Amino acid sequence: LETQIAQMRNSYDELKQTHTQLTETHGRMCKSFDQHDQSILSESEDREISLIEERDQLRNQVKRLKKTEKKMKNKITELNGQVVYLGDEIEKHKMTHRPNAEQMRALRAKEKNFEADYRDLVQEICQLQKEMGELK
Repeated sequence: LETQIAQMRNSYDELKQTHTQLTETHGRMCKSFDQHDQSILSESEDREISLIEERDQLRNQVKRLKKTEKKMKNKITELNGQVVYLGDEIEKHKMTHRPNAEQMRALRAKEKNFEADYRDLVQEICQLQKEMGELK
């Protein structure tokens, strides 16, 4: 009977030691999982902050592009008015004077410069509209 009691005590001690080891292993695993979860949460928060900053930058870029587009439209309107005015001036000049070749060349050069400016602005606005479309 004493031998059986001694064996049972040894078995109990072994079970108690195994239980202690399992408890320690469980504690380490829980700590590891908590660290992993915290790491994932931190990365997720960082990514969210990054996305919010990127969204805000894009919104500001759209605002700037809209302002630039408005300025361009105003400039085109102004240039259209100048082209019409120049055309009227050329017609008036034709009616009232017999222009010499040099005056006509100067007027045509002026008209071509306005037309070139106008084309450049139209291209710029098209590019801005394309960029704005890509941002939406």
